[in-house]
Amino acid sequence: MSILALVSAIFCLVKIYIDALRARLSEKYLYHHFAKSWKTLAYGLSLYVGLLITALIINISYEVLGVWSNSIKNDWLWVALFFSILFMGSLMVGLTLIYRIHKKWSIQSLPPSVYSGRILTRKNFPKLWQWVNNLAKSLNAPIPDHIIIGLDSSFFVTSADLVLQPSNQILKGHTLYLPLPFLTALSQEEAQAIIGHELTHFSNEDTIRSSEVHTQFSLLYRHLYDMQDTGRKDEWIEIPVFWMAERFLYRFQIAVYHWGRKQEFLADQGGAQFAGKTVFAQALLRVIAISEVLAQLSINMKTEHFMDTLNNALQHIPLVVDANTLDSSTTHPFDTHPPVKLRLENLGINIDSALISHATRKPQDQDLVWFANLMSNE
Repeated sequence: MSILALVSAIFCLVKIYIDALRARLSEKYLYHHFAKSWKTLAYGLSLYVGLLITALIINISYEVLGVWSNSIKNDWLWVALFFSILFMGSLMVGLTLIYRIHKKWSIQSLPPSVYSGRILTRKNFPKLWQWVNNLAKSLNAPIPDHIIIGLDSSFFVTSADLVLQPSNQILKGHTLYLPLPFLTALSQEEAQAIIGHELTHFSNEDTIRSSEVHTQFSLLYRHLYDMQDTGRKDEWIEIPVFWMAERFLYRFQIAVYHWGRKQEFLADQGGAQFAGKTVFAQALLRVIAISEVLAQLSINMKTEHFMDTLNNALQHIPLVVDANTLDSSTTHPFDTHPPVKLRLENLGINIDSALISHATRKPQDQDLVWFANLMSNE
């Protein structure tokens, strides 16, 4: 039984490395087998624990019978009682761990994400919708089912279900999110380059495949740390189980990030189609520089004068593009982009003083009015 337990553990470890390598080589394999590989690992580790506990119980039984066969009078009863406690303790530990594996390792679906914002309908904002439609058609990308405007700190797209606050509307299908703080600080060309990047995710079906895998990956991390009960010292039998689970997540994390990076590079090419690679590059740098100003100011976004306060701040606080800016990664609700420096290198962009100057300019008059014109019905 001990040898079989060792073999099952080796099988689990080898399968982790083989599956993770195949996921690294094939995005399709990652998408279709990530959850299956985790489930197979759960069965393999359950078998390992079961065999190990069985081997331990057999050894305990052997000792009890050995003492009984060589005992005089009733001395063996005390020994039997002692080993019975070990027997029951080992059995309970093993069964509890197996139960926890099958109970908490199952990948469950997350409830819809909740975001604050306002839905912009085709009827009330026809000029905006026409603009977005034209961008999507030029990329052969699906036209969004919904456009939301809000105070989040990034542009993003998703095909996951959303609950929109404060209206409590449930949005299904393709959704494009427009962050208001940036729409009066970017030029229209810069904004459409960023939106072009996001719409390319629709055409490549990244919002379906990538978001699902990222969600599953996040759930597995949560399940693992729930099982470990942070702050409690693991039982000896749990150590190899958790170590194996951590190996699984570490190896698959490499595959998840690898394909996520490729998706972002392809989407960058889509964003660069509209106004050129240089404008797309300055838009990326400008968005991150403005995000840093927002973080420094800590403006209350719920006030009526938020946009006026922000625009005034951008006129007086210089935007900065430095090494930290180039090393930063834009975080979205459903994924994380590679560092800006790598994205610009992939586009073949030379980061010179002219590019930085355009990216860090003060908002101009045309930056302040183009989006208002699209929102108007006139």
